[in-house]
Amino acid sequence: MLPAKGSSGLFPSGDVVNFFHDPYRQRYVATWKTTTERGRAVGVATSDDGLVWNKPTPSAVMFADDLDPDATQLYGMPVFPYQGYYIGLPWVYNARWPKDRPATDDNLRVAERTSPNTMDVQLAWSRNLVQWNRTPARSSFIPRGAAGEFDSGMIYTARSPVLMGDKLYFYYGGFNGPHNAPAGANRAAIGLGMLRLDGFCSMRAGTSVGHFISRPEQFENPVVSINARTDADGVIEAEIIDGSGKALVGFSRADCISFRGDDVRHRLCWKNSTFAPEQIGVEKRLRFFLRDADIYSYATHALISPSNP
Repeated sequence: MLPAKGSSGLFPSGDVVNFFHDPYRQRYVATWKTTTERGRAVGVATSDDGLVWNKPTPSAVMFADDLDPDATQLYGMPVFPYQGYYIGLPWVYNARWPKDRPATDDNLRVAERTSPNTMDVQLAWSRNLVQWNRTPARSSFIPRGAAGEFDSGMIYTARSPVLMGDKLYFYYGGFNGPHNAPAGANRAAIGLGMLRLDGFCSMRAGTSVGHFISRPEQFENPVVSINARTDADGVIEAEIIDGSGKALVGFSRADCISFRGDDVRHRLCWKNSTFAPEQIGVEKRLRFFLRDADIYSYATHALISPSNP
């Protein structure tokens, strides 16, 4: 995160810009603070060499919408690549924006007077850096602390998490007061949020058995790893099915050795350990069954830790 010096007028002078290297397209990406009629928002720019920058769209790519409370703006959004996606950590500024009037300092002060002026962190994701998604509930990804704690007023995250064993460490700066507090009034410290590997979301079933079917998978050996957790009475099973939805002989749910516990790299096993000759080359999908359990990710090979995002 750096104050922008400007690149031929691309970034507003003196504003805050977050940079990262995009391993999917071998380019550099910047997310920067801009504005819309709803207030502060996030734009994106890309560069092949870090010198010449271009905007894939002239408008903001992340902004407050009708699912957000009125007092919502996006102050910035660090982004990092993860498992084929771009994950964003939007800094949600809980403050009103002056409507139908210029965003002068005086008008901003009037608009923010009855607002909390706190800063939350949510979760966003995208496949192309332009179309972004957030959860409809708009819940906090790293919640602010209780009143009086060092992070009760604002949270600003580092650009990306650090992989530590089987967990993702999210470092952040926490402040005990609002954004518009007098200079020097806020106390600040560094905080840490921890998440299991791939733990951003899960497919979950409660007391009733649920199931889901994967996309077609290309694998010639029945090696399936899951990152999953079950409750005390929970269970996870799976079967390998063909294009018509029929379980392959030896790889039905009844043939699967049930999983119970908590593991980020559990290998599912069936009665058979290899495909029959006639099963090789046919379309295959996975049908998972779960009860009182979460599946965070799966792979048709041994799951390994991703490199640091």
